[in-house]
Amino acid sequence: MKKITSLMVAIFLTVSSLAACAEQPTASMTASDDADTKYIDFLRERLEDMPDTLVIGDDAKAAEHGVDMADFEDDGFFTRAVDGEVLIFGKTDAGIDRAVRDFVKYGNSDTYNKTYGEGYRVERLTIAGNDISEYAIIYDSVNQSGVEEPVFAAEQLSMYIEKACGAVLPYYTDVEFQALEEKPERTITLTVDYPALGNEAFRIEVGEDGNLTVFGGRDKGCIYGVYDLLEDDIGWRFFDNVLQAMVEAEGSCDEYLYESEHIDLTSDINRTEEPLFLSRRMDDVNYYKRLNGEHAGQYNYYSYKRRISDNWYSGHGLNQVDWTGTSFEGKNGDQPCLSDEGILERIDEHVIKYVENRIDMGLVPGRDFYGLSLGQYDGLTGYCQCVDCLQIVAEEGSGAGPYVRAANRAAQLLKDNGYGYLHVNILAYVDTSTPPKKTMPLDNVRVSFCFYVLGDMDVCSAHTIDGKDCSKTSYTSNYGLAERFEKWSAVCAPGNMDVWYYPFHSGNAIVPAPVVLNLYHDIKYLSEHGVGAIINTVGGSASQFSALTEYLLDKICWQLPESYDAYLDMIHEWLWLNYGDAADPIFDYITEYDKLGKNVACYTMFYDRTSPLVHINRGDMLCRFDYFCDLFERAYELADTSVQVERIEHLEAGMLYLGVCYAYDPWYVNGTADEKALLIERYTRLHELCTKNNMWIFVSCTYDDFHYAPKELDLDENPIMWYAEPAGQSDGIGDLFG
Repeated sequence: MKKITSLMVAIFLTVSSLAACAEQPTASMTASDDADTKYIDFLRERLEDMPDTLVIGDDAKAAEHGVDMADFEDDGFFTRAVDGEVLIFGKTDAGIDRAVRDFVKYGNSDTYNKTYGEGYRVERLTIAGNDISEYAIIYDSVNQSGVEEPVFAAEQLSMYIEKACGAVLPYYTDVEFQALEEKPERTITLTVDYPALGNEAFRIEVGEDGNLTVFGGRDKGCIYGVYDLLEDDIGWRFFDNVLQAMVEAEGSCDEYLYESEHIDLTSDINRTEEPLFLSRRMDDVNYYKRLNGEHAGQYNYYSYKRRISDNWYSGHGLNQVDWTGTSFEGKNGDQPCLSDEGILERIDEHVIKYVENRIDMGLVPGRDFYGLSLGQYDGLTGYCQCVDCLQIVAEEGSGAGPYVRAANRAAQLLKDNGYGYLHVNILAYVDTSTPPKKTMPLDNVRVSFCFYVLGDMDVCSAHTIDGKDCSKTSYTSNYGLAERFEKWSAVCAPGNMDVWYYPFHSGNAIVPAPVVLNLYHDIKYLSEHGVGAIINTVGGSASQFSALTEYLLDKICWQLPESYDAYLDMIHEWLWLNYGDAADPIFDYITEYDKLGKNVACYTMFYDRTSPLVHINRGDMLCRFDYFCDLFERAYELADTSVQVERIEHLEAGMLYLGVCYAYDPWYVNGTADEKALLIERYTRLHELCTKNNMWIFVSCTYDDFHYAPKELDLDENPIMWYAEPAGQSDGIGDLFG
């Protein structure tokens, strides 16, 4: 088909050229319908010289000129240019869009040939030299995981191999395969290897016989192994559609496959992987909470690709205890008195009932649940001040004393009843953020330290959580939090320290906090201190920075990159997947913005009204304002698609918002005529982007309060007030911004 296509186009271009020689040369522009004329207009705007003859159209128009686009992807295109005669065909509008942008960047009207998205992206796939079409997939007939994972893993592997190279691999249970009269010669086997691989680890082996086996832990090991094989060895990538993810209830996953002439899976790919943290929860605080199992349904398959685990974490578990009939009844949410024997007995009843109820439901301890939380109620106040509790606090030198003693009592009760493999989880949070000096947690007590607001100190959102770049005396600082975390780590049993981690954006929807570069250092620091489980809380913003942050955490909480440079490469690849050829200038912007974010005083992002002006200093922003604008201009020139342009617009709006807010007084109010004119130009552009894309300026953490740019631009108002007060309203917080 490719040869026929090329021949037909060559004939068309030759005939067109001969006809042009016989007549007075005039420019000819044709499009398949009125909608495609916008691409002619686009080319007129971007090209210095238009071609003599230009034909633009979809697959139907292409067929009229002998080009069969049946085997093209939706965004595939076909471009040929000879001596001023240019054909541009896209399978769909997405293909035409990509084609005209490609032609502007790289083409010319005299000699240019480009085909994109035709046929399978992997031309040949083999295992130990054997063609992939010779293989069948076998999976365990006995389901040990309690979910649909074994057959789902087989379905996913078969589907993505077919998408990659066209080979359709049948899949069978091991019992079904043995019953076949004519068996395929070669196999890919997915099988559980428990307890060797625990719940989620996996091992990939290509044997001497040319067969491939994915051994997995009993819970998600096989599906994680399958996705790892697809990503690392075949070239698939799975990532958020960053614009749709802001508004859709269902997780929106984009896919990309790198092109390859030949992939041969040999014993060189053999490996075993286990997660850096045994539990990795993505507490995605956005409107739909689409990655949390309890909100997204029992099986959320996109979370498999992201390797999310919801099994271990300590929340405010004491609020699940039935206090009816105890002295705690009716205390209006104050913390329970943990020196009261009646209350402790009610906790004992809760612990055993909790475990027995789950077993009665068919849940498997150590797979479907790992224990229970006895973490205190949320809030900064209300801790019991009775004489007995204060005596325990004095003996232990910590408000955590009563909670550790209560947790140890519950943990021992689990052991006494044959459930010693289950954990009791408590929080190191507010009054319990320092460890006791006398009573150490038992080996089945887990402690979740919260890098959060603790009452006497707040986490710093600007700097790494080890506190090395933070003030030693500031109320907001990671220095003191890191000291407390390390003390807890020292008294907990190995691997029993967990962390609530908050690379947070709070209400700053348009100007996200610069936290991306911190992630690598923070996760490395936590892993070096024996953290067993991590609860990542990223949300509070609809920005693309949140999507990038989640993507990176999904990856590095499973396996930390070998180096910081490798981490930067991971960032760049994500940007390339989302912004195409515009990735380089966007990478330069994001990394420079993030670096500037380390030059500021400590601040915390946990309050809805934290000003976006805390992210970087005025001088740093104004010194780089022109540079940042130049980067975005270059990004627009390099964008491959109009979708990428829209993504760039969202990022540019955030940059302009911060720049205009800072430049407003020195340039518009007090500046020269040139400075004022430049400010007006950029302010107008900011308003245009925000209104065109209906962008949030501020969004509350509970997603019940949204601020937008005003419909009409008011140059006499600093745009910081868009964040503070919706048009025509007053929330009394304008004084926070000066």
